[in-house]
Amino acid sequence: MQRTLFVLHPGSLGDVLLALPALRALRAAFPGRALGLMAQEEIGRLLLTGAEVDKTFSLEGPWPADILPGTRAAGAAMHQWLLRCDVAVAWMADTDHHLGSALRTFSITHVIVASPHSPGYRSVHQTDRFWRPSAHSHQCAFTVLLCKCRGI
Repeated sequence: MQRTLFVLHPGSLGDVLLALPALRALRAAFPGRALGLMAQEEIGRLLLTGAEVDKTFSLEGPWPADILPGTRAAGAAMHQWLLRCDVAVAWMADTDHHLGSALRTFSITHVIVASPHSPGYRSVHQTDRFWRPSAHSHQCAFTVLLCKCRGI
C-alpha cells in the first residue's frame, strides 16, 4: 500500500493557497507518497480538482474524533491514511499537545504541529512564512519542516 503525507490546514482559502508552494515542496521532498489535506471542504475539493492533493478530509464534522485514540470507527478512511503516514503537519495551535500526541499514536515518523502564532512565526507575515526559504532569523515554516524531516 502507498505511503502517505498528511497536512491539516484550518485556514481560509487565501491562507491555504499561500501554502501551495509548501504542499508542493512536501510532495517533492517525499516522492511516491500520496498527499492528504484536511481543510474546509470547499478548499479541499478545489485542491483535489487541481491535482494539488490526492485525498481530502473535511474539517467540517467530527474530525477530532477521527484522529483521537479510541475513536477509530468514526473515521476509518482517515485512520487508514494516518497508519500509512510518514509526515503529518498540522498548521494550528496545540497548546495542550493533544493533537500532536494523537498523531504520534499512528507511528508517524515526523509530526509537526505549529501555528502562525507559534514562537518564531508571530512577527512574520503569512506570505513570508511560506515563501521565504532563507537563513534569516525568521525562516519559512516549511523550510524548518523540511529540515526537521531530513534530520538537518
